[in-house]
Amino acid sequence: MSSSENNEKKYTKRKKSLWKIVPILAISITLILYLLSFFYSSIFSSDNLSRLDEKYVPKTRGLYSYEIKQQSPLIFPVIENQPALKKVGLKVLFTKGTQGNYVVNVDQKPLTEKEKKQLLASDDQNDKTLFIKNQFLDHGKAVYDGNSKESPDTVIVTLVDFETYGLDSTVKVVQNRVDYAQKQKYGVYVRWAQEFIPFLEDQDLNKQINQDYVKFLMMRQAMNAFPHAKIFWFLDKNSLIMDLNLSLDQQLFDITNKEMIDNELVYLNSPVVQNAVIKTHNNIWKENAKSYSDVQFLPIETLDVSSFIMKNDLYAHAMLDYINDPLFKQYSWQSIQQVLSHAFEWHPSLIRSLLLVKEKILGAYYDPQLSTETSTANTAELGVGKNDAYKKSDLVIKFRDCLKLKTCNSLLTEYYSQVTK
Repeated sequence: MSSSENNEKKYTKRKKSLWKIVPILAISITLILYLLSFFYSSIFSSDNLSRLDEKYVPKTRGLYSYEIKQQSPLIFPVIENQPALKKVGLKVLFTKGTQGNYVVNVDQKPLTEKEKKQLLASDDQNDKTLFIKNQFLDHGKAVYDGNSKESPDTVIVTLVDFETYGLDSTVKVVQNRVDYAQKQKYGVYVRWAQEFIPFLEDQDLNKQINQDYVKFLMMRQAMNAFPHAKIFWFLDKNSLIMDLNLSLDQQLFDITNKEMIDNELVYLNSPVVQNAVIKTHNNIWKENAKSYSDVQFLPIETLDVSSFIMKNDLYAHAMLDYINDPLFKQYSWQSIQQVLSHAFEWHPSLIRSLLLVKEKILGAYYDPQLSTETSTANTAELGVGKNDAYKKSDLVIKFRDCLKLKTCNSLLTEYYSQVTK
């Protein structure tokens, strides 16, 4: 027998053996994939997400490498530095990167007590500026040091702006949050909006979408600062809490599902975008409440994000991390409402956790016709939407477009004196 015939027989034999192995390999791989899919689906199913072991959830989402532990649950910046911060500007507070954008060293250690004393004792103006700069940067590293038993259940979150507000108005806003928090045993988390500029793709805070994006960056940092808190309420700086005796439980959480629907305080079955097929769930529906035809709806693309509440859970973390992901932010979004509607449209686990409530519950808006103490106007006669205008006894008043109208300072001064303490 020739050498070529021997080689051909060996090749044929190996080929037959290989074809016998292939089905076994295919079955084995399929079985492994099936077992893996079952394992992961059982872990990450919606039933188990709420009780995941902590090792699956990152412990921190801080923007900085270092933290400054604080004993008080009232975390806010040094407000009296506002004029100095405005004077030195962003060029001094941050460093210019190679692309011309502002950057910050997230690994910079906070000032030690010795360094603080040295800078304060110096007569050099540069040292004074350096001290104020470091106070500004170090504030973002502050976290609450209390354990789960000491931690407040609810935290009020607010951004202040040293460019657009006067010092007196900023003091009123922060003091308003502190007064309410102390009355209700809540926490407070206040930061300068400018602190987040290095973490934005587009660093122009004059654009509304950038102002709104910072709110969601801020919420994630608040959850990092108060890891044991359950509820986080973001309230815009153009707002005042008017009744310090009215808790969020009384205003929202203690209201029954039936009362929410009968009093038209909630939007059910709302489209993600106008006329969309995908809608919010009817997850608080009760048979003895009104029919759907009588319940109003609100497209998510028209959401007002000046006042909203987030629960400190895996869904909120996922939502905040998702919309703050660099790849996601690089898309040319036109508004934060477009960002949110996209997230809810493509992620049913997120929209399942969403509840849209009437504007009046968390932030009745100022209307010069209806919001004065002497007003006798009838909201029904003035048209749709006027029921959400502020009236005395409402929890919150917010001043829409006051920055454009340049009325924020005067309105804050006027209504601050009317706060019910």
